[in-house]
Order: sequence, then C-alpha cells, then structure tokens
Amino acid sequence: MSDNKKSFILYTDLKSVVEKLITKDREDGTNNTGELFYHILKYVNDEDPKPSNFIIEMAFESIKLQLKRDLIKYEEIKEKNRQNALSRWGKARKKDSKDMQSYATANDRIIRNANDADNGIDNEIDNDIKDNIIKKESEFKESIKPFIQKYGKDICNDFYMYWSEPDKSRTKLRYELQKTWDVGRRLAYWANRDKTFNPKSNGTDAVPNYQKL
Repeated sequence: MSDNKKSFILYTDLKSVVEKLITKDREDGTNNTGELFYHILKYVNDEDPKPSNFIIEMAFESIKLQLKRDLIKYEEIKEKNRQNALSRWGKARKKDSKDMQSYATANDRIIRNANDADNGIDNEIDNDIKDNIIKKESEFKESIKPFIQKYGKDICNDFYMYWSEPDKSRTKLRYELQKTWDVGRRLAYWANRDKTFNPKSNGTDAVPNYQKL
C-alpha cells in the first residue's frame, strides 16, 4: 500500500469466489472465506502475508493483481494532483510577486511624489522667508536714510550692518528682538559711542561709501 493510503477497493465480481468458498466451508467445516479476507487485509497493510493453503493462494491471485493495478492508478492520480497543485501554487506565487512588485512600485511612486511635494513646499517656504527678510532689510534701510546727513554714511552703515543681522531662523532682524526700539535714539547713542563722529560736521566729512543705503 502507498503511504497515507487508508482504503482500497474490492470489486463486485469477487462475490462469485466468496460464494464458492462459503459453500465449501459449510460442507467441509473449513474457514477459507475468513482466511481470504484476513489475507487481503494483511496484504494491503504491507505485512507480506503467506497464503495458509493452496485455495487461499489461488483465490487471492486475481485479487492481488487488481489491487496492484489500483495502486498504480492511485499513484498516477496522486502525482498528477501534486503537479497541478504545484502549478497553481507557482502561478499564485508569481501573481503575488507581481502584485508585491506593483505595490512596491506604486508605494515608491507615492513616496517620491510626497517627497517632491514636500521639497516644493520647502522651497516655497524658503523663498517666502528670503523675500520676507529682504523686505525687512529694505524697510530698515529706509528708516535709517533720514539720519545720514546728521551722522554720516559710515556710522549709519555700521549701525545698519549690526542691527540688520538676521537670527538663526532668518525670520527676524536683530533690532526686532529688542523689547523697545527707536531708530533716532538708537542712532544717537551709537554715534555718541563712535569716537570718529564729529557732531559739528553734520556728517558731511564722512566717507561716502555707504553702499547698503
């Protein structure tokens, strides 16, 4: 018997053989019918039985041939089913592989698009920050221009360069971080601390190199 095979087939034409054995058993008081079935069961369980007598041997011969043919057919069907299962499994794996590849491709595309979108947003934010800081620098520059004649271009330029320095986030200038601010007063204090400043000249003797304003 094949491994894991738990059943076998007995055909209806065996009836005539069994009837003859039963008749003989009843006449002679023998038990060849039971011996035959017991021999069959031992055979299909791979116990390699030996016939108890010539009658059992002859009766079992045709049954044995049929059992062998059935076993060959069973093995052929089993192998065919195995190949079909492998084929279906292989196709399923290929399909899963393609699906996973498609998913990975789509996922990569989504990530790339998301990154591109983020980069676009970051660029827009950077540009906005840059535009904003340039605007603030320009406005601060304009607020100093009225004092050039009084303090001179050099002092106003140094004052501008110091107080227009942006913070780390590049969103605010140094002067914006002060609790209080008045350009006129701050410039007056700055000029008084500058040893090169001469109030009597009204800044006319200052070197005209104030490029920022």
